[in-house]
Amino acid sequence: MIGVPLSSSAEARASAVTHAAPGSVWHHIFLNKFPDAKGFGFASSRFSDPRKRTALPFGVYYVGQTFEVAFLETIVRDLKNGVPGPLFLSARDLGDYVHVHITVSERLDLLDLRAGNPIVLGVSTDAVRARSHELGQQTSLAAFERKERLDGICYPSRLNGDENLALYDRALSKVTAGGRRKLGSCDELTPILEAYRVAWFNPAHPCRRHKSREQLLRAPLPSEGITLPAGLRLQQTVSASALAMK
Repeated sequence: MIGVPLSSSAEARASAVTHAAPGSVWHHIFLNKFPDAKGFGFASSRFSDPRKRTALPFGVYYVGQTFEVAFLETIVRDLKNGVPGPLFLSARDLGDYVHVHITVSERLDLLDLRAGNPIVLGVSTDAVRARSHELGQQTSLAAFERKERLDGICYPSRLNGDENLALYDRALSKVTAGGRRKLGSCDELTPILEAYRVAWFNPAHPCRRHKSREQLLRAPLPSEGITLPAGLRLQQTVSASALAMK
């Protein structure tokens, strides 16, 4: 579990540093086609390196406190916006993803952006809450360059409030990845689908949730083969606003 912010001195309080203890377990969901469970890219994300021209950009690896937040951050994100009824996802696409447990093997020192700490640090709350990543990236660069050589950032998910860690690539030797589990076979998935009104179907048609983070295809929903969360009816298609992905 995450420790409390350091509080032994005024300087420590102002630094808003917290720790992830050895033995704490986190969650990561990613596409199974990638061979390294701790792999990362340099594409733009909330806390990625904002520098456009640098010989040595830093990479960022994200993990969630719970299976739920990992699913929301990786799969759902803003797709549910404008969809009060069920959101339909392709079981084929769910089958492309896997889940791993990430265990901390050596203490992680983290900039703590939970609760009121952004105010303590003079950081805009948009760094954590806004859909735009600009301020988050600037905050991350400042944290990365601190003399303490922080391992990453602890922050609340804007989707459900659970804690996430954004780990710098230099800290990945301090965590280990467990075995892969196919996302669709995870027991934790069913109650989350029901809670967030997400339905899935086995398609024999071209409807795909997405081929990449930048491309989302629209297609008619099938008339059968749909698994709905309890109490929901097949009452709408995915709206255009739900197909807008950032």
